[in-house]
Amino acid sequence: MNISNINNFPNTPINNIQKKTHLMAEEKQPQENFSKNIAPDALIDNLKNFAKEKGTAFLKQPMFTTQPKVSEERKQAIMDTLQPGDLILSKNHLYPGWQIMEQTLGESDYAHVAIYEGDGKFLESSASGGGVIRSEMSKDLDSHRSYQIIRPPYKSEESVNRALDYTRSQLGKPYDSEFDAVDDSKHYCAELVLGAMKAADESFDVPPTYVLGRNAYFPNSFQKLEGAEIVYDDKIGFKESMYMHDLRKMGDLLSHPEIASALSMGGVTGSLTALAIGGNIQAAALHK
Repeated sequence: MNISNINNFPNTPINNIQKKTHLMAEEKQPQENFSKNIAPDALIDNLKNFAKEKGTAFLKQPMFTTQPKVSEERKQAIMDTLQPGDLILSKNHLYPGWQIMEQTLGESDYAHVAIYEGDGKFLESSASGGGVIRSEMSKDLDSHRSYQIIRPPYKSEESVNRALDYTRSQLGKPYDSEFDAVDDSKHYCAELVLGAMKAADESFDVPPTYVLGRNAYFPNSFQKLEGAEIVYDDKIGFKESMYMHDLRKMGDLLSHPEIASALSMGGVTGSLTALAIGGNIQAAALHK
């Protein structure tokens, strides 16, 4: 399985969605704002169609979201909760492409999973980071993300250390864009954490999802680990996350010249273009 083109995913829900509009087409679109006038489920269909149309380009495209940056209160609650060996499930609401892909293939409400190392650091396999890296929670929390923290049923501190030692030993390995959980020479996020769980305790059983002719693992796979405990949860599901891409709540951004120009195109094309421009503005603000 390769994510180089979402159109390569056969027999999956994303390819069974009836395409109601030709996104980014040149023909004239109806003069309507789909975020205002189309039911929420149709909004999700439009975003999924956009993902199918744009392929991996959509994975990298921010889209305006009403999900606020992580507040100081939430940051404190998360850091107070985290213990070494905890699993960090997350999704960045600015990038719905990853959420759509994970939900479509694995019915996962989260787009990423990592393991907390301690001292404000976590270990992950990141597509944008090029593979297995060590990252800072402070930087991750400075975002429009939501989180769930899972505590595996470690039997001892030694078990935690085995999980972390395994993950550290994988640092520097490349990202696995083919989602091949059997190939240990590279890792996608859930594959890396799966290896950590196996190293921690051979009895840990993380059930796979059979998709595209193979067993695959997704962030939500670790919710099914027997004895695991959810110790923190922002409780934002997939639909709730998609509904956050709402033009009606762009506020002052609606008067931004580029967004106003996009909306003048009308229809789904104009609305999605406006959301993308709004997302670019929000993403740029994070780096100031």
